[in-house]
Amino acid sequence: MAGLLTLMFASSALAWLLDQWINRALAFLIVAVIWAVIAAVAVTIGRRRAQEIEPIPKTVDTLKEDVEWAKQQKS
Repeated sequence: MAGLLTLMFASSALAWLLDQWINRALAFLIVAVIWAVIAAVAVTIGRRRAQEIEPIPKTVDTLKEDVEWAKQQKS
């Protein structure tokens, strides 16, 4: 929670600092765009790392056994 509040106050401070030189709405828009770029990079990295994760072989075997058990229960 403290980290989130820190980011919010730091973002607001940056926007107010930019407000000294440019229009207030534009200053806040610039800060929002910066956060959007950071979020896009984080999502891309997260997806890449998630694709690299391989399932545990024991889990795959267990799932195959579960499928076979379910087929037997059906018939």
